[in-house]
Amino acid sequence: MHTAPAGRHAGNVGRAPGREARRLNGERHYINHRPHFSVHYYPNRDPEELWFNEWEHDIIAYGYHLEAIYHELKANSRHVLEESNGPHDPNSGEPYIHKIEHRMRL
Repeated sequence: MHTAPAGRHAGNVGRAPGREARRLNGERHYINHRPHFSVHYYPNRDPEELWFNEWEHDIIAYGYHLEAIYHELKANSRHVLEESNGPHDPNSGEPYIHKIEHRMRL
């Protein structure tokens, strides 16, 4: 696995920059240090998976074209995830979430 430091996000004052790991198969894994959260993107699964972990909560989004949402979550952990309305148009290239799952680690 090849790793590279993530870019700094100057707009988020009081936030420590995190680290991102990118795999050759397209997977991306980002860990932020302060506040602590992580975002994981699995584009090679059908449907794609996007995991957001904060404290003991895991939120998993299943859908298509989720890379843009991965970058939004990476830049700002307060992004709201919502299931998409209507049918999925594979030619649109727009992010589409068909299911969101919440898991709590005990």
